[in-house]
Amino acid sequence: MTDVHDLAEKVTGPESFAAFIDTLRQTIRHNAEHSGPFNAENYDLDGVLEAMQGWSTTQIERDDLGQMNPWASVAHMLVVGHYHE
Repeated sequence: MTDVHDLAEKVTGPESFAAFIDTLRQTIRHNAEHSGPFNAENYDLDGVLEAMQGWSTTQIERDDLGQMNPWASVAHMLVVGHYHE
C-alpha cells in the first residue's frame, strides 16, 4: 500500500490531490479493517476533522504549512487527521 505521508508531500495541484484523496480513502478503509501500520486513530470524517482541529491549534506553525503548496498543506492536514489522537 502506498505511504500517504510520502504521497501528501508530492501533491502539487488538483490532479495529484485527487489521486492523493483516492489513496487516502483506500488507506483509511484498509486501516479500519486491519491493524494499520502507523496505528491510525480516526476512520470517519468526524474523527478526522476533530483530530485536524486539535492538531492545528498546537502544531500548524511548527510544520511550516504556510510555506508549502496549498494543495500539499491540505493533504498533509488530512493525513494528520487520520493518524493523530
